[in-house]
Amino acid sequence: MARTAPVPNIPPIPGMCPSIAVLGGGAGGGGGSGNGTGDGDGNGPDNGNGNGDGANGDGRNAGGCGAAGGASGCSHCSPGVAAGHPVDVVTGRSYTNPAHDLVLPGPLPLVFTRRYSSTARKRDLGIGHGWCHSFSWRIWVRRSDIVLLTDDGRMVEFPLLEPGDVATSPGGWKLRRDDTKFTLLISDGALRTFHVAQSSPVTYLLASVADPNGNVIRLEYDYDRLSRIVDSVGREIRFESTSDGRTKSMSVLNAASQGAWVTFATYGYGPDGDLVQVIDADGHAWEYGYTNHLLTLERDPTGLAFHFRYDDEGRCFETWGDYPEREDISLAGSVPAVLADGVTKARGVHHVKIVYASGGYTEVSDSLQVRRFFGNKHGLLDKAVDQGGVVTRRYDEHGRPAVRIDAMGGTTTYQWNRAGLPLRIVDPGGRSYSFEYDTLGRLAAASDAGGGRWELTRDARGNIVSMSNPRGARWTWQYDARGLPRMKSFPTGGVERLTYDAHGNLIERVDPNGGAWRFTYDFFGRCTSRTDPTGGTVRVAYATGGRPVRTTDALGAQAHYQWDGVGQLRSLVDVDGGVFRYEWGGYRRKVATIFPNGETLRELYDREGNKIVIVNEVGETHDMQVDARGRVLSETTFDGRVLSYRYDKLGRIIEETDAARRRTRYEYTASGDLAAVDLPDGSKEEYAYTPRGDLASVAGPGYRLLFDRDEVGNIITERQELGDAAEVVSSKYDLLDERIERVTSRGHALQLARDAFGFIRQALLDDREEIAFDRNGAGDEIRRTSSRGAAIHTEVDSLNQLTRRWLELAPGGTSSGQPAPFDGRYSYSPDGEIASRWDSRGSNEYEYDPRKRLLGVTRQRGTLRSPGPKTSERFKYDPASNVYADGVPTSYRKGGVLERRGNTAYRWDENHRLVEKRVSTEAGAEEVWQYGWSARGQLATVTRPDGSRVELIHDAFGRRLSKRIVGPPRAGGKVVSNTRFVWDQGTMVHEIRRRAAAADDPVIQERTYWIEGGQVPTPVVHRDKLLDDGTSELRAQSWLHYVNDVTGMPEQLVSGDGRITEDLEHSAWGRVDGKPAHEGTPLRFSGQYEDAETGLYYNRHRYYDPETGLYISPDPIGLTGGTNPFRYGNNPVSTVDPFGTIWRDGVWVNTAHATLTPAGSTRGRMLRNPDAPPGSPDPFRWENEGNGGLHTEGRIIENLRGRPDSETRGATLGISGDFHACEDCQRDLANFARERGMRIEYYGNHDTSRPRGPGAAGMFRVDHRPGANPSGVLPEA
Repeated sequence: MARTAPVPNIPPIPGMCPSIAVLGGGAGGGGGSGNGTGDGDGNGPDNGNGNGDGANGDGRNAGGCGAAGGASGCSHCSPGVAAGHPVDVVTGRSYTNPAHDLVLPGPLPLVFTRRYSSTARKRDLGIGHGWCHSFSWRIWVRRSDIVLLTDDGRMVEFPLLEPGDVATSPGGWKLRRDDTKFTLLISDGALRTFHVAQSSPVTYLLASVADPNGNVIRLEYDYDRLSRIVDSVGREIRFESTSDGRTKSMSVLNAASQGAWVTFATYGYGPDGDLVQVIDADGHAWEYGYTNHLLTLERDPTGLAFHFRYDDEGRCFETWGDYPEREDISLAGSVPAVLADGVTKARGVHHVKIVYASGGYTEVSDSLQVRRFFGNKHGLLDKAVDQGGVVTRRYDEHGRPAVRIDAMGGTTTYQWNRAGLPLRIVDPGGRSYSFEYDTLGRLAAASDAGGGRWELTRDARGNIVSMSNPRGARWTWQYDARGLPRMKSFPTGGVERLTYDAHGNLIERVDPNGGAWRFTYDFFGRCTSRTDPTGGTVRVAYATGGRPVRTTDALGAQAHYQWDGVGQLRSLVDVDGGVFRYEWGGYRRKVATIFPNGETLRELYDREGNKIVIVNEVGETHDMQVDARGRVLSETTFDGRVLSYRYDKLGRIIEETDAARRRTRYEYTASGDLAAVDLPDGSKEEYAYTPRGDLASVAGPGYRLLFDRDEVGNIITERQELGDAAEVVSSKYDLLDERIERVTSRGHALQLARDAFGFIRQALLDDREEIAFDRNGAGDEIRRTSSRGAAIHTEVDSLNQLTRRWLELAPGGTSSGQPAPFDGRYSYSPDGEIASRWDSRGSNEYEYDPRKRLLGVTRQRGTLRSPGPKTSERFKYDPASNVYADGVPTSYRKGGVLERRGNTAYRWDENHRLVEKRVSTEAGAEEVWQYGWSARGQLATVTRPDGSRVELIHDAFGRRLSKRIVGPPRAGGKVVSNTRFVWDQGTMVHEIRRRAAAADDPVIQERTYWIEGGQVPTPVVHRDKLLDDGTSELRAQSWLHYVNDVTGMPEQLVSGDGRITEDLEHSAWGRVDGKPAHEGTPLRFSGQYEDAETGLYYNRHRYYDPETGLYISPDPIGLTGGTNPFRYGNNPVSTVDPFGTIWRDGVWVNTAHATLTPAGSTRGRMLRNPDAPPGSPDPFRWENEGNGGLHTEGRIIENLRGRPDSETRGATLGISGDFHACEDCQRDLANFARERGMRIEYYGNHDTSRPRGPGAAGMFRVDHRPGANPSGVLPEA
């Protein structure tokens, strides 16, 4: 509800869980001190017998990684474990997941959340037996003590107080008694005031909630019945009651709509006073059933019903979910008929059977496993036996964890202060994280394992006014009277200014570069429009309950959405009229995606909700066998490969077996970092780390990488050793950790000057040539000018789509009025696809099918006055998206394995990597190409038809270190050329090519690149040198500038004065005809480098064949990359795959319909950059790593719900993890994004169902935002 202080955009602190990092304060110690066995089953001060509701230190029970509905199902993650939907396995308590019936943003947001607990079944707080809500706090004064009832049903005991006395709970909550009231201060920073009830002098009801900035929510009662709430901005919430005093409805007065009352929830009750129905604002109904006030049925609006059975002591011993009215279409045919106990008939989904044994332990059976748990007096786990692993915990006298010994024997220790806040955490590897607090228990400083220290200062109200990091960077904030941040100053001097309306909604943000963003809202605080600094406006319309039903982009194109009663997207009508439909089953599981052309992709699950079968559009299946934690043990891919995996007791992959039965093994440090990879050929990769956990070195077959870092983990130097040769790249950073200098051991230097917002405004190349960058208010580049006079101009429309890019010669290079030497223009379809482009060379027209797959491109060269003939490329696709070029006979095997194309036959190994290509010539001969692969699964050799060989070496991150060309054996097998590649973190900076001249004297050609990194690496310039012996410069060219198309593919190379030195044209799938790549530029689609010797494009983690439009090996990230493992996205015109590990349908270059993404960035944690292989360390870490465990996304959202709306309204929240967010957490993210009109970007490296081995690589990014579907991505196409 409330918050400690508004802290927008605070950088995360290493070692801190995301909730601490985002909130800028301790997560709080919870107020409970009881045994967790009950909520208290009485209604008054004398007969309540429960004194704790799983008070586990943070005031919440759900926090682990697996049970339905977000409850913790993992004994490793959480000291309190739930099973099913959900049930506390120690106490037998059944409870519901929080239901948010009303959310009203504001400086102090109002969130009306209700939840049920079976141990509170004898208590009726006006919303039915066993139910409590956000405002049902109350206090009872008993004979010998005082009992506080919290909003989640916990009972917290305090000693008896006299007026003026103050008591502190073990969790740090402070209760003060005055003559006529109580006040309570808890870890969320809110001050709650309680006034005496009319019905009893010993009962006190919640009267107000106030934050330290004076924002107040006030409650009114009609003889102890909650009748009215006025939120912090004056909105009125009315509660109507039944004749027996229970809440009948909750409505909000819409003062902006002629004073109409809008009903957000209607409540119905049975004859025994039980809540039996809740109808939301859009008419969707939830139904509940009971026996003796014990919840026995929970049915949601989709028809999914969860059932609960209890023993004589009121403990739930069985629960499951099913669709009584229909078949559950989510279940695979292979699901077991009985539970793992071998006796109980399996029912529906999330079915668990619980046995409470007399020996003090509990056995829990589901369809995959039987687990045993040992509880304690706090209702928490002392020990859990889970899949052969034993996790043991020890607690202090207040029930806070003191020691956790994991299943591998690793020990984590915790130290707490008297208020229940963490002082020190030491992980099994000895890394220590410490925290300091002010006198009010607010975070004041934190130190990471490397000794780096973060410090916070606050004003008298607790708002953070400054923060400094170990590098000395300092951020400062200023606030208005409501505690809303109105100014933020950055360490580099930039200032961000924020303006709010009367409701505390952010209506304007002026960035440090002067760009102004503006927003509008409805009366309920939902963002209805966003106008960017260029004037483009995006609008969103909502249903009454807050789900978006229509988005309108800046050009007027509309998309329409239909949702079911639980927020699952049922259909999307895209801006071009295409209809995507979705089917759901199980517990919030997407079962089918039906594309506009009727093609259908199906997904099937086991009873625990793990995805185990995917059926593609032609009926081929990808089958997975999973363990009880949902980890893949083996899988059979669409193309028939059988892969298997083994894990240690902590769930880390320790062995991966490929389709050829070759094994790769993984070892880990005590802190859980990857220590070594044993490859199938006997070679090994070894990893070492800094004290704070950043990667310090990698030693692999024939190479070594060394990293020096600064206090926050930025790479200062990287030394790349290959054989006896070493290259070094050094970097300097500003106080925002943006790079401002790059220097290499080969004499290259790049200096960058940035504006107040961090955008590059000027670059100096080797002290010779300058480039100036002009940008619009949104930060988009609009002009790039060389100090030699030429300029590259860029124009975008209101959707930020590239509409024109043209070249301006240096003054004197052309006479006034003459056309530009190059002028490229683009037009788009309503859904953002490129419809046509034309330039001084001619025009291209593009055509797509309903799934946005490229059907054809028609070219016409020449001019309007003298047009040339038209040529075209045409394509068609089978339902599995295998591509067929018109006029080229093509055949595929199962799973998209290319068998023959035209006159070329292909042969593949067991892992479906290309090993041979046979090309039949017109003369009747046959050219044979052969391909060899490393133990890492990277292309290692290519043998050409003449017998010459191309030999390749890559590092652990897929970066190619060398390419050697060896002549054919008949010519003596001499080395023809050897190219060394030097990398600047994720992008290439040098290639040094040594080749023999006629007299065998070496000729050394060195090329230096500046390629801007990020999600879509884009080349800026390159420069060539000719060297005699590797050190002396014989001849150097000037820098050549890249003119790129919309995807970042080079179209022209131009000199600094504007002369075009190379003009590239390419086929639809990227084949470039013209001068050899080593003479012009070898850069192709974003992230690709052409090898003229092989005809292939190096694409970081794979090699791409532009002739076929396919990769020559399967996607190393497996299903995360989509259902066709070989294709290069569906549309090479507007999608790119910079790293050869495409996620779904690629990185969309055009994000015109990304709806509302208005304000700043509130980063959670960023573990990896897109280049890093999952499971292997990332040397190029963008931000500092958190340690949040699993299902942290939901906890972040719960914490952010308590932040003022002004801090999140229109903001961008970045969250990242090693695992994809589960579907429940994704839905929470999407719902929260809709509530706050904000954008949530989830970055990760793997599907939750897949192993994390370093052999896989890639990045995915999921955007949750108003107008996005629940899974957060645009419909699969």
